[in-house]
Amino acid sequence: MFDERAVQTAKYWEALQSLRAPSGLRESEFEQFALVVIGLICLAQSYGPWPEEVTDRARENFEALRAAASYRDESRFRKTWFDACDILARISRTTSEADIPREVSSCQTFDGIIGMLDRFEKAWGYSREFLLDSFDEVFHRVISRLTVTGYRSGDTAAALAAHLSAGVHRISEYFATTGEFAVLRRTHLNLETSARIGVIDRLNFFVGLRLGLHGIDSEDHSPREDDLASFVGHRFLLVDHPRRNSTKQPPHSPKWADHQTSLQALDHLLQNWSTFGVSLIVVPGADRSAGGWRNDLREHLVSSGRLLAVIDLPRDRRHSSHKQVSAWLLGERGIPSDHVVMVDAKGLVGRGELRDTSLLMAFVAAIVSLAATGAWPSSILPRSQFRSDDVEAMLEAYFKDGYRDVEGVCRRVHVDEITQKSYKLVASIYIEGAGETRRKTVMPLLNSAPVLEALRQGRDQGTRIYVIGNNGEGKSILLGDLADRLVKEGQRVVGISFGLTDRFPFERPKHDGQQFIYVGARTSEHSIALGRTSADVNRMVREIHVNAKRLKVFDAVVRHLGFGERRYLVPSGLNSFSDDDREHYADLQQLTESSEDNVRILQQADAKRCELGLMRQESQRSITTFSELSSGEQQLLILALKLTAYAGDSTVILIDEPELSLHVSWQRAIPVMLEIVGSRMGCSMVVATHSPVVVASAIHRDDQCFVARRQGLTELGVHQRRSVETALFDGFRTYTANNRQVHERCAAMVSQAILRLNARSPVQDGNLPSLKSLHEELELMEQVIRSADSAQLSHAREDRELVGRTRAAIDELAAIERGDAI
Repeated sequence: MFDERAVQTAKYWEALQSLRAPSGLRESEFEQFALVVIGLICLAQSYGPWPEEVTDRARENFEALRAAASYRDESRFRKTWFDACDILARISRTTSEADIPREVSSCQTFDGIIGMLDRFEKAWGYSREFLLDSFDEVFHRVISRLTVTGYRSGDTAAALAAHLSAGVHRISEYFATTGEFAVLRRTHLNLETSARIGVIDRLNFFVGLRLGLHGIDSEDHSPREDDLASFVGHRFLLVDHPRRNSTKQPPHSPKWADHQTSLQALDHLLQNWSTFGVSLIVVPGADRSAGGWRNDLREHLVSSGRLLAVIDLPRDRRHSSHKQVSAWLLGERGIPSDHVVMVDAKGLVGRGELRDTSLLMAFVAAIVSLAATGAWPSSILPRSQFRSDDVEAMLEAYFKDGYRDVEGVCRRVHVDEITQKSYKLVASIYIEGAGETRRKTVMPLLNSAPVLEALRQGRDQGTRIYVIGNNGEGKSILLGDLADRLVKEGQRVVGISFGLTDRFPFERPKHDGQQFIYVGARTSEHSIALGRTSADVNRMVREIHVNAKRLKVFDAVVRHLGFGERRYLVPSGLNSFSDDDREHYADLQQLTESSEDNVRILQQADAKRCELGLMRQESQRSITTFSELSSGEQQLLILALKLTAYAGDSTVILIDEPELSLHVSWQRAIPVMLEIVGSRMGCSMVVATHSPVVVASAIHRDDQCFVARRQGLTELGVHQRRSVETALFDGFRTYTANNRQVHERCAAMVSQAILRLNARSPVQDGNLPSLKSLHEELELMEQVIRSADSAQLSHAREDRELVGRTRAAIDELAAIERGDAI
């Protein structure tokens, strides 16, 4: 998924580049000037954890700069600029007078930077959060140029450290270039933070300004050999040298400025301050497995019991493509452990729930907190303090009863095994993975006459016919037979399926007058080519967005599926997980509601090399590409694309098992989607399904249903589509139309509450559910009904009201019971 605000800040950065040439500054000078301007705006816009006088003076300086710029008073502008730089230094405790960059550009450049922010204000809203995001975007560009380490290098390790340190207030960062560790704690976890940082490469002003704007109490306090305690004592320590080079030579200097790798810093700490606390040491390449003094150091960590966990981090493409990096979690000395937790985060990359770096690292940190023992205080990671619903769901799925080894992800290893492997501290060496494959079945023939008759009767207004039955009843072959018969009658027919074994004739789209068009899963007679499937999706996206009628229908369908109005063209290969790809976020193009505008946008964006990006209705920022959707969401969206692209007047669309691999709540969305397309495009549809959920949700007056049984088709009336309610409601927690389960359970619960009131003995009372359990069941019932609203199911409101009346009745009975007790 892509963060939409990150896309907009990337676009702002791209727009800034047009101002550099007229500014007369070198590229690096211009970028630093722009960064200071945005920092001044952030400071002037709101009060923070600094004296109000600072904000007031920043606001005065900002207004004075704008006035000087409007009159092109360069002399006054220059003088005010120096004053503004001094004010910015006030909020940073990491800056000396010599560190402040005072390069000044022209009034015109200043006006241009402000003007661009104003334009973004009109389009996206002007908030402190957006200003800080814009500042951070320019900040990371500036730092990547100054340090030559890559854009947003080290963010993954910083996120891991932030989550691991969630239970502490004070942190230290041995090598700081961005302050990301402290910022993530503040912005993602909302943790008050006191940070001591050793800023390298003369970045003190920029790093200090960033930390100050984010409200972090920071101090630039380089680790001195004669006073390590003040830097690392009683703090969570992150050691991650930004260049991540292997340590070719043993440490030779006690001076912090001479430490060129994380391992040199770690060796120095162990030699001079053995009592430092919980630490995360980020170690690249050969340092994790090489012999000599590096092996001795690793042996000491293992044998002393200080090593708690080894986490293999996702590959950072900003460095050498072959460079692997691990993070070693060290505990406090004095509580040795016989086991080390090995976690391979690389194996989790790309999992839908964990595509965001922070979520991935939150999940990894939670695994470590569950598995590590001894020197890892259980209270250091308060449960639910920072984790998202996705992370909580993953933890519930994999670690409901506590830590366990998960193949391919994590394993708790005894120190003896590490000793046998020469103290190699690479998690993947100790973790193994496995995979599984699944197959699908085939089905026999049915008489298609009843369906053909229903199609003829509903031809004028369009109809939707559902054929339900068990596997083996012949529903797929029925669709193949219908295709042959309808084509012979002169009908235009479209066949859609999602499996390799459908029974449609294979006939790819060729021309407008083609009577039968196959747009199923197969890309040849007996095979599926994923590349061709992807090309077909892109083609349908283009065709729909340049056709006004189809675009309007598609808009309605995707809204029904839970996606928002805004859609984007995302360049193929752009990776939202890899932070270095944020440099290219400005390449995303937003599609519009105008088919004419979309023609131009698609031509400019080279749509063949892009994929569709959508925004979920519940998300205000995340752009999810088609490839990032779950397999079920992809299937629903492909169905929506095929329906919208090929529907037309007097067309019959045959759909074979659209519910394959779909959760019941997604199956429930299918009938409304078909109704939207069918009613607006004037076509009929026949759906073969073995899903009672699909049939129970087909409640439109033009929906019909047949049951396939013993080579015959029997019409199923609306009043008969209720046989699966109890299993769906209690088993799948899914609410369907005309549901009697709600009424029956509400009546039963009131009856049970009355029986409790009339119970004559504790034994009788003990055989009845408690009032608490009744309330919990009602709450769950209400949640299930509420989740059905988006599918436009009937009686949902009435059933929610019934649940409310039931709750009130139980409460009243409980009050009477309490009165009797008194």
